[in-house]
Amino acid sequence: MSESDASPVAILLQLPAGPDLLERWTARTAADAPDPFAALYGALLQEYATHPRRALEGVLHASVSIGAHLSPRERALLWRMEANARIGVGELDAAVRGFRHAFDSFKAARQKHEQGRTTIGWVYALGLQGNLAEARRVASHGRRLLDSEAHGDRARLEANEGNALLHAGRLREADACFIEAQGRFRRLRLAGEAEVCRLNRGMNAWMRADVAGARRHLHLAKEGLASHSPVLSLYAETGLAAVELATGVRGDGWSRLQELRARFKELGDERAIAWSHQEIAALFCSLGAYEAAAPESEQAWKTFRRLGYQDEAARSSSLRGRILATLGGHQLALSFFDEARRTWQSAGCTWAARLVELERARVLARFGEVGSAVAELRALLPHFPHRSSHAPLVKGALAEALLAQGDIAAALRFARGAYRESTRYPVRWERPGLALLIATALTARSRQREAATWIQRSTRELESLLLRFGDRTVRLHVGESRDRLYHRAIDLVLEHDTEDKVEHALDLVSRARAPVLLEDLHAKASPKQRGVQTAVARLRDELLGQDGLRTDVRHSGLARELEQLVPRATTQVPSRSALRRAFEARGAKHWKAHQQGRQVLIFDRAGDQWRVFVVRPDGTTELRSLPDLPTAIQECWVPLRLVFESVAHAPATERKALLDETASRCQRWMETLAGATFDPLGLQTDAPVLLIPTSDLHALPLEALLDARGIIATRLPHPALLAMRPRPRDRKRALLLHDGRKATREETDRAARLLSRSGWQCRVGSTVSELAGDGAIDLLHVAAHGIFHRETWLLSGIRLSDGWAGFEHLSPRRLRGALLHFTSCESGRTALFPGSDLDGWMTAGLAAGAAELNLTLWKVDDTSARAFSEAFYRRWTATRNSGLSAFQARRRLRSRWPHPYRWAPYFTVS
Repeated sequence: MSESDASPVAILLQLPAGPDLLERWTARTAADAPDPFAALYGALLQEYATHPRRALEGVLHASVSIGAHLSPRERALLWRMEANARIGVGELDAAVRGFRHAFDSFKAARQKHEQGRTTIGWVYALGLQGNLAEARRVASHGRRLLDSEAHGDRARLEANEGNALLHAGRLREADACFIEAQGRFRRLRLAGEAEVCRLNRGMNAWMRADVAGARRHLHLAKEGLASHSPVLSLYAETGLAAVELATGVRGDGWSRLQELRARFKELGDERAIAWSHQEIAALFCSLGAYEAAAPESEQAWKTFRRLGYQDEAARSSSLRGRILATLGGHQLALSFFDEARRTWQSAGCTWAARLVELERARVLARFGEVGSAVAELRALLPHFPHRSSHAPLVKGALAEALLAQGDIAAALRFARGAYRESTRYPVRWERPGLALLIATALTARSRQREAATWIQRSTRELESLLLRFGDRTVRLHVGESRDRLYHRAIDLVLEHDTEDKVEHALDLVSRARAPVLLEDLHAKASPKQRGVQTAVARLRDELLGQDGLRTDVRHSGLARELEQLVPRATTQVPSRSALRRAFEARGAKHWKAHQQGRQVLIFDRAGDQWRVFVVRPDGTTELRSLPDLPTAIQECWVPLRLVFESVAHAPATERKALLDETASRCQRWMETLAGATFDPLGLQTDAPVLLIPTSDLHALPLEALLDARGIIATRLPHPALLAMRPRPRDRKRALLLHDGRKATREETDRAARLLSRSGWQCRVGSTVSELAGDGAIDLLHVAAHGIFHRETWLLSGIRLSDGWAGFEHLSPRRLRGALLHFTSCESGRTALFPGSDLDGWMTAGLAAGAAELNLTLWKVDDTSARAFSEAFYRRWTATRNSGLSAFQARRRLRSRWPHPYRWAPYFTVS
């Protein structure tokens, strides 16, 4: 930045400290100023309006350099400016001390009017602290000190007293103060300060659940403050984004809050950053996404406590208690509730204390003290009238407690009342849960048809609300709570004795699965998105590279850069119409029309037990339980996986001996696992099977387990993909890539010779750049070392000779309708995210439009990978049936190598 572009305070901070600082600064900025200190004070005031952190640094720099040479009045002015700047950066306790120091200094200097002016900011700081009694005492003192003709200062004092009332929960009294002050400012033609009052009125309306009033005032304040105080305009914009986010008015509230948080970080405003954490935590709580809410709430609570914002800390404490109670830490939750209640009671804020009592009653009900919870909730109910924003919460909590107590009729009455009132802010996000609560009560009264309608309403309302956001990140965050609601709905349906209950449950299971994956398949990446992904790829190459030149400092710096790009690379916003299509496509009726004679097995987990929805070739559905599968996973699959890992990491000279030693044991484990998984299902041996695994079953070699029973099996992450399968192309163009090693080069060369005999045009290469070439590819074969990173797909990759090939290198332009054959290590492993169901090379390949994929579940050796590829292509070039070809290739490998480590990891997505 050139000096001509720098602000006066920025220039001040460039100058070394010293007693002649003011003279040097004046010479650089305002040589003709008659009063250099007045010029400096004015520059600091102007800086405070846009960059409070820099203003504070400027005040401290000036105080150290010239404080001893100033008059008592000038020193007091600097102390008052420092106190104001500390409010701006959120250092509240220090600000209160600073105002008291400035007040005493003005008193010593016999500056009565300046004493009065100091009380204006002092009252504001005390109000933010939640210290209403002290704020009102200081305000009363200030009115006596201010001149009767100082109309502007008196209006400011009135507004700040209103702010103190606002933070203490005295909302109607606060609104009266803001209205009075706003009128005074307008008469004095002080438009900026009138808009500050409007901002406060907007926040007041927000707290009183007057959504329309909050949006109106905050929107006008944001526009009005833009030219007067950009910082306060940002506060108005943040409040507006929070209102719209919580009420679902706009779909970009989440991303707007993230952007605003970044802007506040630039300004150094910790209070605003903490506020955004708290608003996001409150949103996630209303969605039931307590795991996602926990870190946001903790960050807000710690910051508010450190900065001394007692009322905000109390809100965060109550929120933390609610989260902890839901996650099982009920004793710690009660301590947070007690902390919040003490704060509100000392501030005289009874309505906030009652909200804490509501949360306490919920905890009591959850942990068995139902009678006490019902009594407390009934006592609270009269304090929350029908139009109160919290009335549905109280009624919903009471309905749950009454249902647990066995008073079903009363529970149903209160649940219906809560649902009716839940269209008002802020509980519209609780509507799906309230609808399911009604369904639960109706089921208990044997009104099953009516209950089924409410179950459907519950899940559809949840999806409808999530569609309003159009944000992948939000849907991933709320995935776990979404899964919980669906599982409760499925279990409730299966309690009914209706003929169609299994079909209804199947439809719910289908709609619950892999929503983010299906949304991604309906969306298209923008050029901007591809640009971000390219940057991510470059950083990944640097982080995963083994050039020996990385230092810890450089590595951490690159990691920070990658961390900043991740949200931009992973947050894509499909259109709402695409999301609605994806939602409808998940329904069982939609995909059953494309079953084409397959047996479809949709695995589901209910608590610790496994069950399977078996859709027969004729479309009929049965529900079968797998009682022995949990034990088989623990006693067979876990040791199997340990053996596979040991073999993969064993030196080549020891591997054969380890395989021979463990072969018979591993074969027994595989057979036991196969029996527990498939014997209870009564499968037809003459019809192929489509496997839809979930959770831990994604890692199991399910296809290999069926081989011994002579059943051909493939898998998909969701049956809806049956209707989305691209038509395979038949131009016979193949690209085969290796990593430059002799073994992988030999694999691709042999595969190319096999394919060429069937008329395929084959190109063999070893570079990432060849993936970006022109022309469609009908077959992509990759033989290389791979890395799977469970935490982020951005660090998963396949190592080629010139760098890492990542998910973003799979281009729909080239791969639509192709077969992708990856014999790289762990190419079929997936990361399990609630709500997304998986995220890995399978997802990436399907998103790129691939018709079929061959993948591996664990690290494979070069010999078996080459043998599988040859056996697969010999059959596939004749039949173009990937499932059958993989089935026969596995059997061929098994006849040569009995150990499942060698033949079982290969599976087909088709």
